[in-house]
Amino acid sequence: MTAWLRSNWLALILIVVASSALLPIAARAHRTGAGSDLIPKIVVPYGSSANLNDVDWSALRIRPPVTEALPKGTRVEAIQFDRTAHAKYQTDTTMRQCFFTFWDTRDRMWAESSFDLPTSVSAWIKRMPMANICVGAGTWVAAMVVPDDAQINAVNITFTNIEGSHTVRFMVR
Repeated sequence: MTAWLRSNWLALILIVVASSALLPIAARAHRTGAGSDLIPKIVVPYGSSANLNDVDWSALRIRPPVTEALPKGTRVEAIQFDRTAHAKYQTDTTMRQCFFTFWDTRDRMWAESSFDLPTSVSAWIKRMPMANICVGAGTWVAAMVVPDDAQINAVNITFTNIEGSHTVRFMVR
């Protein structure tokens, strides 16, 4: 044992120092639940709708018009969200921001800032009568350029406000 300790003393010290430095960081993240707001609070099965703040949300896969060439090995995926407000609905003014991520069957994720959309798709989205993503009724489209081998099966929408954030996952396959 002493021969092993003499030859590996530097590695042992490095392990002790690294562990003592990383342990408080991991403990704090565990206590505060860091990252847990990105875990979906609600999972909406394929073909179903969810009631979020008195607005019914449903997701439908659509095919946007792409007239220009895309980067090799990519395609455009688009999901249309139809939202219907209930009669008693009042605008939720606490919502500050929303963002979406696409997930595939291999748990790969694409955030909305990952790729720029082709001009034809951006123009098509702008022509649609769409409402604000965070609040209210109406149609909203999430579109993204993804690799050809991606089998998109879910879209997460994360809503943020002053109190924190919550994520809703819509299964689209």
